[in-house]
Amino acid sequence: MRVIRAPLTRYAHGDEFRLYGLGDLHLGCPTVDEKALRALVGRIAEDPRAHWIGMGDYGDLIDARDPRFGFLPIRDRCLGLLEGNHETSVYKRTNYSLLTAVAEALRLQHLILGYEGFVVWPFARRHDGASKPNGAGAFTITIQAAHGAAAPRRSGSLYNNAEVLKSRYPSADVIFRGHGHQKVGAVYDAVVPGTKHVRPRPWVYAMTGTFKRGRYEDKPGDAPTSTYEARKDFFPTTQLGPPEVIITPRVNNGKEMNLPPFELTVRV
Repeated sequence: MRVIRAPLTRYAHGDEFRLYGLGDLHLGCPTVDEKALRALVGRIAEDPRAHWIGMGDYGDLIDARDPRFGFLPIRDRCLGLLEGNHETSVYKRTNYSLLTAVAEALRLQHLILGYEGFVVWPFARRHDGASKPNGAGAFTITIQAAHGAAAPRRSGSLYNNAEVLKSRYPSADVIFRGHGHQKVGAVYDAVVPGTKHVRPRPWVYAMTGTFKRGRYEDKPGDAPTSTYEARKDFFPTTQLGPPEVIITPRVNNGKEMNLPPFELTVRV
């Protein structure tokens, strides 16, 4: 399992940082909403504090040189790239790594995580003499991300899985899972030992959704077309794209030990 160290991010009072798990795109499939995907890429490109992790399943047997892989506007905000089961399947059958091709097209080979991995993302204040990564206002967000293999049919299973994953990766502040196409997210409370005090430290679990609607609108006179989702009796996908994880640093970090060093919010 690989660990990627992200560059140091500076923050000031009032800054908010947005994090997206961008995956299960399935580009090339006729039920993908490419307009919705381009809209999210545009929002990330226009927001200098937005970052993303590629969650895998980027295409349905589509060439990485296809213009629909239009991630160049946000390549500098990528924190890591995962492989999905579709990329794994293509590699087994053809010995061609779609993930490597995507990374090469974006010049992000150094951010390849494989099927799962960690991203360690450090933050530090811009002022008050805390410019060093280990200053009073410094903290680190640890992200544990995997494409995943589960697609639960009941919402309770999703949240039970969150607790299992946190017990497996106790240092993770953000846990991302893809594959299941559900768009869900929640913030959980936890505490960690500090230098002299026990300190709150919230954490997030999110399933990162999809841009594939899972249904095909037949035109009158066309032969009936069924999708994989219909044949498996999955829920229809109506909320496209990933949840938005918002990281808000606390400028009083290190001074008020009964408060966490950052706030975490999930917008679904």
